[in-house]
Parts: sequence; C-alpha cells; structure tokens
Amino acid sequence: MASLGHNPEVLGQTLADRATLNRCPFCERDQWIAAEPIFVDVDPKVGPFIAGDGLPVLPLVCENCGFVRMHSTTILHRHASGR
Repeated sequence: MASLGHNPEVLGQTLADRATLNRCPFCERDQWIAAEPIFVDVDPKVGPFIAGDGLPVLPLVCENCGFVRMHSTTILHRHASGR
C-alpha cells in the first residue's frame, strides 16, 4: 500500500467536524489517532469508482483497543475544500 502524503490532522479534523458518532464499536471510548493516509487494495469487481492504486483512505486507530476504521480521503478532501 502506498502513502498519499496528505495531512492526517487536517483530514481528521474535517471528519471530526462532520461526525455525530465517535465511539469505538468495541470498547466505546472516543479517542482516535489519525494515521498517515494510504491506498487500500480493492477487488476491481467492487465498483467502477476504483481506479489505479486502490481506494485512498484515512485510517483511524482507537487509542484504547487498537480497532481500526477507515474513511475515504476523497470525500474528506471534498468537504475540507468546501465543495
């Protein structure tokens, strides 16, 4: 998986500004660490929106239990830029 080089703090703040539920589904804590955005390999049969290197995502890791969730950087960038 390749790195995207986008600022995880900006993307994380954009997500935090839009999220209404922030609790971990496993431990119910609400402290997350934004990791470096990455491309996730996706089966090409999943949909036509996947092109090239895969799906660009921002991984968030629960500080308590380590659960990992991912959010589309494409959508977060769209909201961060006001589009």
